[in-house]
Amino acid sequence: MTPQEIWEQLAAARYALIELGAFEQWIYKDQELDAIIGQDHYLALISFVFNQPHAQHELTRVIDRLYDNVRPSHLRRDAAMWMARAFLNDKCDLVTTARMLTRFRSAGETWVPTEFAYINSELDEIPMPAQYSSWNEQALAAKLAEWQPRLVEFERAARDAARGMLLKLEQKARG
Repeated sequence: MTPQEIWEQLAAARYALIELGAFEQWIYKDQELDAIIGQDHYLALISFVFNQPHAQHELTRVIDRLYDNVRPSHLRRDAAMWMARAFLNDKCDLVTTARMLTRFRSAGETWVPTEFAYINSELDEIPMPAQYSSWNEQALAAKLAEWQPRLVEFERAARDAARGMLLKLEQKARG
């Protein structure tokens, strides 16, 4: 992985965009992690107890500390880049992507395209896939079928916006 991909993976884990078990396995396998984040932060991650109560909350604190010390003000940007790549590679859905990126825009990250805020506002009635199991199957199928034409258009607009945002952020990171 490149250093940027490592940072994106850490940011994604901080926002619970990656399953804890998969993140734990990645920590043990990535050869460059300690060189990128520093020995102390690497030890904090490698010794983290992933099966503890409230593990996601505690991991958030560990990664926040890491970013505060090593890469201040880059956490949201790295998470957004991970999310845009995941969305463009069909590994993250439209609703989750729009909601997370809108959250960042609302927090002052003006580099997030306004299209995501618009799409998010239009999708209030659509659950995130993680919520599908709490819906009645027939009601969910009817809701998704009703929204399908709009979802196709929103998907296209979000993909264009994600590509544009990634391009700008990558250029900014290089310059």
